[in-house]
Amino acid sequence: STTPITFPLVLTPSTVGNPSVGSAVYHDGATNTVAITLAGGGITTPDAAGQSFGAPLPIKISDFSAFAQGKRNAINWSTSSEYNNDVQIVEASNDGVLGWRTIAKVKSKNSATGSSYAAFDTKPSLLTYYRIRSIDFDGQEQYSDVVSVLREAIKTSRLRGIAPIPADGFITADVELATESDVTYRIIDVSGREVISKSYRMNEGNNSVRIDISTYPAGTYTLVVTGADLRASEQFIKQ
Repeated sequence: STTPITFPLVLTPSTVGNPSVGSAVYHDGATNTVAITLAGGGITTPDAAGQSFGAPLPIKISDFSAFAQGKRNAINWSTSSEYNNDVQIVEASNDGVLGWRTIAKVKSKNSATGSSYAAFDTKPSLLTYYRIRSIDFDGQEQYSDVVSVLREAIKTSRLRGIAPIPADGFITADVELATESDVTYRIIDVSGREVISKSYRMNEGNNSVRIDISTYPAGTYTLVVTGADLRASEQFIKQ
C-alpha cells in the first residue's frame, strides 16, 4: 500500500534518500501533487509532459578494452550492472567517426551485479576503432566510449620455415605476407627437376600450407616459394 506524505512539493528524486520498491504521492497540502514510482532501485518521476527522469540506465560499462590477438582483434568489456537490457552490439569503424559496422551481437545477461563479455574482429584493419551499442527492451540505445587497436604492419613477406625436418609423410610451410597475394610453392629435387608446383591465394599475415611428400623417394629437396614481393627457398630431407 502507499502512504501520502505531506511536505512542500519538490520534484528532485535525490531528496527521497534510500528508496525501496513501492510508490508514494507527494503533495504540498493543496492541489499540487506528483506521483513518484520507486522500482528496481531507481526513481521514475513523470513531469508535465509525461516524461521521466532519474530512471536506472539499462547498462553500466565499467571496463572496455581491445587488443590484437594473432590475425584477429579481441574486444573485452565488463558491466557493473544491467537492467532491462536486450542486446549489446560491438561496432567497428576505420576512422572512429563514420562507417560503423556490426561485428558481433551479444545477448545481455541482465545481472544486477554485472557481467563480462568478449567478441572478436576476424578481419581487422591496420587501425580499427570499437564501441558498444546497447539496446534495451524498450528500444532505447546508449553508446560506450570508443577504443582503438593499432596493429603492427608487416613490412616484408618471408618464408618463416618448414617443419618437420626430417619429414616423412607431410611438410608444413609457414609464410608471412605483407599483403594478400598469390603464392606459388615448388619442390625441386637434387637433380634440379621440379617435383610439384601449386599456387594458393593467401591472406595478409601468417599462412600455413601442408604438402604431401609421402610418395617422394628419400633424399634432399628444396622448397621454393614465390609471390608478389617474396622469393625464398629452404631445403628439407625426406626420410
